[in-house]
Amino acid sequence: MNTGKKEKILEFIKNRSFTMEQLSRICGASRENYQDVLEVIKSHNKINSYLYQNGRKSDGLITDFIAHLSNGLFVPGGDGNAAPDSWVDDKKVEHKAFDPDASKTHVAASRYFASNSGVPEYRAFLNKCQRSDQEVDGFISPWCYDKNDYYLLTGTGGGKWDGDPKTTLLYFPETAVLKESINWCHETKDGKTKRGNKPGLTVNFETLKVSCPKITEKEITNFLETNEDKACNLSPTKELQEKNNTTRIAA
Repeated sequence: MNTGKKEKILEFIKNRSFTMEQLSRICGASRENYQDVLEVIKSHNKINSYLYQNGRKSDGLITDFIAHLSNGLFVPGGDGNAAPDSWVDDKKVEHKAFDPDASKTHVAASRYFASNSGVPEYRAFLNKCQRSDQEVDGFISPWCYDKNDYYLLTGTGGGKWDGDPKTTLLYFPETAVLKESINWCHETKDGKTKRGNKPGLTVNFETLKVSCPKITEKEITNFLETNEDKACNLSPTKELQEKNNTTRIAA
């Protein structure tokens, strides 16, 4: 494993956005790796064309696709079962799918999504707090953001993903950068929670696009020319891989 190469790639892609296909080139994945993913997606669409419209069914598959296309930079974790969605060495990466046509997306822990277990507690908190950014941050972050080092937002949500790596956008912010784009402000109407306003739970893409600018083709070309050993394998240590396999099997 070429640690120096991995560090250079991580430095290049963090706090940036890029497509799945660009990630595969940046990480030096083989053409075979890329074709593997395309063939699996094609087969799934042939058997069940609705598979990738269901997040519960497709999230683990997409995590595996990203691991394969990243040449082992991202290592699948436990999908919420006592392990992060992915690892980059010993750093924890939380994955969140987003609708490419939406202006914001849910990035907090799933316990605060829809009618899940944390929602009643969250609503009770909003009703009694002063609704300041600091209060909301103090309530949400220990459960959601503080435990993760990075976030990988994938444009595979909204039930619209067509499986094309060339058009699938990824955002890879550090947690601190992600939090700068979270909608903290809480508007009220007649002293009640304004419908659709969920402070601390969603990220604003207009802000995130500034914090995580898209990597250009010119930048990729320059990066690859500077790092000619792009065919190296970035697979994790044997110990980390065994740990992840054990977690996933147990789950």
